[in-house]
Amino acid sequence: MAIVLTNTLSGRKEALRPRQAGHVRVYWCGVTVYSRTHVGHGRAFVSADVLVRYLLARGLRVTFVRNFTDIDDKMIRRAADEGITVAALAEREIAAFHADVRRVGCLPPTHEPRATEHIALMLDLSRTLVAQGVAYPTPDGSVYFRVRRFAGYGKLSHRRLEDMEVGEEIDPAKEDP
Repeated sequence: MAIVLTNTLSGRKEALRPRQAGHVRVYWCGVTVYSRTHVGHGRAFVSADVLVRYLLARGLRVTFVRNFTDIDDKMIRRAADEGITVAALAEREIAAFHADVRRVGCLPPTHEPRATEHIALMLDLSRTLVAQGVAYPTPDGSVYFRVRRFAGYGKLSHRRLEDMEVGEEIDPAKEDP
């Protein structure tokens, strides 16, 4: 019996067809570790755990990757408010996160990369996107993706750019929400 999943892009139920026979790669967006996890995070991680366990039970080899965003503006502000380093905040919250997912019985991922481990790559990618004109730097050093240059923007979420609202952090230098 085939494993059937909903394809978010098409909206249709489709049979799972791994790129490599017998091996499924699962990426699940992790948390930004500026504070403790909450029930919304818990739901996401239990969902990932159920999927991974099901794939394993069906005899598939699974590479499961769940990242940590361990540097961002919220973390910098939180660490400053607490008088600690961003690294100390990240370590504390990652330890608390691991304790939480262990308590609910989630399997550990195969890999748990941290954003700070890939800063050089992010900087290189940012420079490349700016050079191609699909991203732009702001006076404060931030770099934003020029979403109107990407025809497929919003396709996966089934949302139009015109209908999207500005998020909680508004940078006046941003071209779009």
